[in-house]
Amino acid sequence: MFIKNLKRKWSSKPTTPITITPQLYLALYARLKYPNTYHYALHVSSSEGVSSPSIRTMKYHCKNIIAVTEGTVSIPWVYEAVKIDPESDPRIVVRVLLGDVSHIDMVDSLLEAVPVGEGRKEDFNCVSWVKDALLRLDQAGVISRGDVSGWESVERTALDYVTEKKQQGRFESGWEGDTSRRRLQSWNSPATSNSVVTTISSHATANMSVSRLITIVLLGLVAVTSIPCIMILHFRVGTFDLIESITQKAPHLLLGGPAVLRTVYSHIGPLDAQLTNLISFFPYWPVVTGATPELSLFGVYMGGQLLSCLALVVIEGERKGNAWGPIGFPTIWATSWVFIPFGFVQPVHNLVHVLFSRIGRAKGQADANAISANAKRIALLPVSLTLGYIIPSFVVCLPSPEVVSHHSRQGFLIAWQFFAIWTAVSQFILTGLVSDNKINRLLGIGESPQRKAATALRYTYNFVLVVTGLTHSLILVFGLCHAFIQSYSPETANQLHPLLIFQPISPFLNEKLDAFERGILSLLQHDTYFAGASSLIWALYLYSNVKPGVTFAALVGKATVFTVLFGPCGAALAVMKERDETVFADSTDSVTPKKQN
Repeated sequence: MFIKNLKRKWSSKPTTPITITPQLYLALYARLKYPNTYHYALHVSSSEGVSSPSIRTMKYHCKNIIAVTEGTVSIPWVYEAVKIDPESDPRIVVRVLLGDVSHIDMVDSLLEAVPVGEGRKEDFNCVSWVKDALLRLDQAGVISRGDVSGWESVERTALDYVTEKKQQGRFESGWEGDTSRRRLQSWNSPATSNSVVTTISSHATANMSVSRLITIVLLGLVAVTSIPCIMILHFRVGTFDLIESITQKAPHLLLGGPAVLRTVYSHIGPLDAQLTNLISFFPYWPVVTGATPELSLFGVYMGGQLLSCLALVVIEGERKGNAWGPIGFPTIWATSWVFIPFGFVQPVHNLVHVLFSRIGRAKGQADANAISANAKRIALLPVSLTLGYIIPSFVVCLPSPEVVSHHSRQGFLIAWQFFAIWTAVSQFILTGLVSDNKINRLLGIGESPQRKAATALRYTYNFVLVVTGLTHSLILVFGLCHAFIQSYSPETANQLHPLLIFQPISPFLNEKLDAFERGILSLLQHDTYFAGASSLIWALYLYSNVKPGVTFAALVGKATVFTVLFGPCGAALAVMKERDETVFADSTDSVTPKKQN
């Protein structure tokens, strides 16, 4: 019998070691004194040992304690990491499964290093600590099979789930359970009788991924298509040949004359040569002289659209979520417009944003903290844009030689092309000169930094939209008057027809142009339209991220209305304004109060 039992024992199949994947949860705890608010904590559940079926759950959070120091009573925030049993804690309301933990050995040290109680006292609480803790875990790459980059989405999922269960009577006596709810946790997730485990829905994430893919394809197509329309077309129809033939003749005259080309700016030979080539080749002189009315009118129109794109690029570069990323250097992006067609650079900028920016590639709704920015810098941006772009644009339009000489005007025109640098310099100087007290009075004393940023962004958006809308409406109405009111100005009715002002030449045209002015006008038109189209596609994508229920028809309608009011680039800015206000409004309307313990 002994031998038989021994044989049976050794011949049985070996037991397979039980492996339990560590999992990360957001836990909301009930607060008896404040029934509609919750205490936030993180739970990490893992196995006790290599082959142990027992579950070990650690609770990480910040809490208030009463401390007495030299007779003074204080209630500081302290960090706590403690082993708990979720099944025996009646205060747990819900636990949201955020993802798997791939490096369990790093969790303790990472969470212990999260700052506690830093910043203004009213800004720190258990919620802000959990938010910072998740960001640190995400940046360290310890979370797998989960996306916690969008804090607003994570928090909203948990709070919405609590609301849903309250409506079902989950927390009332006599509740018999929700038989319609599918069991979401795996066998190794600790299901409890007093805590509900859920996961963040992947349906919106899947839809967001599809919309992101479509946006990437569209932006790529716009960028690629801009090359033949802006560059190749004008080599084919002879625009650049006409420009070169005029500027190379002696005496060297600027396009459209009668000014002689200026060749000395800084008395530094190589630099002056580059600046001379810049003003002789780039077609801005005939735009500002007014010799060709339709070209000058579209120049004014393009100036307003350019302002909106400049504001978009600068604001996006100022956002916290883009800091030190490829989008976080707006001056470089905007300065590149001088040397590379604006209609190509802007689609590339927007494509890079969607591909690499944390805001652009977010799978969930945008985080209010990520789209926030330094409120002082944003509040001063309208002044910086005025000093660096708007005023120089007026100066280069001063008539010569009546008001300024041709020589001086060429210098102004060279300086104007680096408006992005002048805007950045103005921003830097103003930030140092203007006191924080003045900005606080403007944006609201005692308001949180996020609310101040939201107010500053609103001021900046409104300022730029007013200027862009005025230039757009002025040129549009001016052209329509000449088209439909023949007595308005019969001698210029044909020149100022809106189709001539706004319609570029066909990209399939093979005939050579007779006049360089028509080619320059078409080049600027294509430049503006490609930049505007890409910016509008990009802005609508970001807007749809925070409005997951919005339909395609609604997006098209919004784009159409805003384009009629502000033009394509202005429409993109208007959509972005609505996106920001939606995110900040959702953040403000959160049911979680500032102070929790």
